Amino acid sequence: MPMFQAVAAMTVAMVAVQTRPDALFRLPRETVRVGDVARKLSDKERTALLRAIPGEAKPWLLYGETSPVVAGDRPYIEAYLPPRTSTSTLIRGSTFALRQTAPATWVVVSGPHDDAQVAINGLSFDKVQWRQIFNRPFRVVGAFDDTELLSIAAFLREVQTSKELRIRLLGVRRDLPIRAMRRQSDELVVITLSLNDWSGQDVELRRQGDTWTVVGAAHWVA
Repeated sequence: MPMFQAVAAMTVAMVAVQTRPDALFRLPRETVRVGDVARKLSDKERTALLRAIPGEAKPWLLYGETSPVVAGDRPYIEAYLPPRTSTSTLIRGSTFALRQTAPATWVVVSGPHDDAQVAINGLSFDKVQWRQIFNRPFRVVGAFDDTELLSIAAFLREVQTSKELRIRLLGVRRDLPIRAMRRQSDELVVITLSLNDWSGQDVELRRQGDTWTVVGAAHWVA
């Protein structure tokens, strides 16, 4: 596990975000495939994978990449099911992780996991390029209400895009999307920024009243 390094603290007021419950996320017409493993699935492999997922719901997005860290590792896919919550600014759903054990044979190795995605700068979800790895939903670990997810995402993006030197000195990576939000306690949240499963950065946030503060950041490699 990475050790957090002390960095200068920054406090920014939580962002109030207006939602429109009537503006729902619309599923893509075809399953979106992200990553080389997902894109290369044959029709036979895709059918076998879908059959392995519990329940009747079928994934709207499949993600899988070949790991450069573990040579010869079995293909691994994350399957994102249709959102349970959908507004103009937030979607919340669940994900299953599956691994291929033999040709045309897939098994669930974990899940369902909670996931979410927050619209960027008011951009409609209909305009999001879901095939870009930067845009895929992130994992949610622990209890977060919708307002918290929106405010944390807005806060992180403000930190990442700020040109102020005092904020850039915090060391928060500007080129990585949110991969996971994990609640450590009522006041402490850890955000994982990453494009893949083998490297990234964990950012520690502390809630103080109606504000968030960056209290630590550390890079990691699997």
